[in-house]
Amino acid sequence: MEKKIDAILKMQRPTSLKLLRGFIGMVNYYRDMWPHRSEILAPLTAHTGAPKKGEKQAPFVWTPEMQKAFDQMKAFMAADVLCAYPNHNKPFHIYTDASNYQLGACLMQDGKPVAYYSKKLNSAQMNYATIDKELLCVIATLREFRSMLLGAEIHIHTDHKNILNVGDSSERRLRWISYVDEYSPTLHYVEGPRNVIADTFSRLSRQDDTSALVGKKATTEDSELANYSLFDDKEIFDCLVNLPCLSSRKKRANTLVTTYKAHHCHTCKPLTKKKMETLVTEYNHCHKKRC
Repeated sequence: MEKKIDAILKMQRPTSLKLLRGFIGMVNYYRDMWPHRSEILAPLTAHTGAPKKGEKQAPFVWTPEMQKAFDQMKAFMAADVLCAYPNHNKPFHIYTDASNYQLGACLMQDGKPVAYYSKKLNSAQMNYATIDKELLCVIATLREFRSMLLGAEIHIHTDHKNILNVGDSSERRLRWISYVDEYSPTLHYVEGPRNVIADTFSRLSRQDDTSALVGKKATTEDSELANYSLFDDKEIFDCLVNLPCLSSRKKRANTLVTTYKAHHCHTCKPLTKKKMETLVTEYNHCHKKRC
């Protein structure tokens, strides 16, 4: 469950005006999914305007207010996906994109995201041709969510036309194509301006230093995910507490933290079914009141 929102939780803040506009553009493109986004994004949009005629663009400065708004918007997006349950009777639409240094993807159903994905490229992968980077993004996404996607109807959307007709120019591409065929997906070309979420996840850097090691074997940590507790991960816990409906009620948020710490062991006790139901109820209550 953690990997569904790993990409959004580890997304670093924009370091330039162009990246900031890209992040805001992604949120506004899917505006129907996140109510009151304008209020949350206000500290960010205030710094994206063009300078007046004859004036120079002011230097890009990141303020604490902007960081708070950025964290709240990420929490809102992550909570949406965290509570989204994939329906294997409906098709999955995977939007992928690759930049010179990172991969990005988004899994969607009924026009709403059910999982995010991003991964840094290692030094060797950065030297790949563009078509190989785009194909690598497809491969890495399918491997990451194999248990969710295998056997389902899959539609892959890419803004790189050449990937629709990959030739047999290298053994690596043949190997990758054979893996993709296992899922029997339908490939679609989507124009770059419409591939907003995947583009943003491929450009805003991750906070970790991991790379996309396609084909890696399962580790001991992977086999222990069954006993994983959402509240054992500080990033996920902070994400939920930073939801606008909770962060505006500090006393209520602190009570939630204190109560959980008093009755649960972070290092050994997994999240119970009752606690998960409480979490989902809290989030649904947030949406009904539109924060």
